[in-house]
Amino acid sequence: MDSRPPNLLLLLLLHFWQCGRGQSSYIIDQVGLALLPSNTVQSGTPVILSCKVSVSHNNIPDLTHTFQLTRDSVLINSSTTTEDKIEYEINPARAADSGSYECRVTVKDKSRASFSQKLTVTGLQTPVLYLNKTTPYESEEFVATCSAPEEKGVLIFRFYQKLRSREPKTIKQQAVTGNSLETTLALREVGDSLLYCDYEISLVSGARRSNSSDEIQVIVKALMIAPVMNVRPSSDVFEGDALSVVCKVVNPPMNVEVFLTKDRRILKQATTDLAYNFTAQDGDSGELVCKALWEHCAETNLSLNHSQRAVFKATPGCGAHRLYLRENTSG
Repeated sequence: MDSRPPNLLLLLLLHFWQCGRGQSSYIIDQVGLALLPSNTVQSGTPVILSCKVSVSHNNIPDLTHTFQLTRDSVLINSSTTTEDKIEYEINPARAADSGSYECRVTVKDKSRASFSQKLTVTGLQTPVLYLNKTTPYESEEFVATCSAPEEKGVLIFRFYQKLRSREPKTIKQQAVTGNSLETTLALREVGDSLLYCDYEISLVSGARRSNSSDEIQVIVKALMIAPVMNVRPSSDVFEGDALSVVCKVVNPPMNVEVFLTKDRRILKQATTDLAYNFTAQDGDSGELVCKALWEHCAETNLSLNHSQRAVFKATPGCGAHRLYLRENTSG
């Protein structure tokens, strides 16, 4: 039997009761995460992440819970509430939403996570290809857009060209954060071909590739802008002779510019054709270049060299002329 005075025993009991009453005792029993309607859904299906926590405690009023939802260890949602359950909706779910989900609940200084749940969203939208021009000239730039409006995330878009009797080849590839890519393309082979596009999405579980877009026929036209150069009045040129250099493009497309340069210095510039008049002097020796520009260029060269006789020589393939100028020593 306890030999301590009754009053002292009562005081000790009162002290222990008050201490026990001031402490907050709690245990996070479990955290459960469910994916509804299932862990595998078709693209476009709404998915609900339902996270529920069970906590044992000694009647702590207004106990708060901080819920944190992650996908592949990346936080996607955080909320604090006195409720023991939250729901987070992904609507609509797309391929980019696939991954391993986890729910972590923190109560004061204690934390516990659920088992991870893997969500697989099947299917990718077939992309749509748009071209602002289907009959470009060779090497002319035109705008191409490949889009998958329903998708999200980091997408790698690819554009392909399919020529007759050849395997398709990739002509451009670019990664973007978004569901559309607008870019410029330029085709160098004259003739008809088919263009199409697709895209790839990178996930932690691996890459997925979409179906190809519809094919669009493109007819590439030959660009005939090689300038024609003539020197007048004749091919026999002597020092002191008056010369006229004519440079022009026959039947050009719109906005063709013609330049005449000497030793990389522009002598004259015009649209479609030009004429440049001068008197041949010893100091005129050098190289005259006639150049036509329209998205890309073709060149015709005229060289003036202090020599014995004026001789025109056609250079195969580009219509170039070389002029050798003799010094006038007559008299």
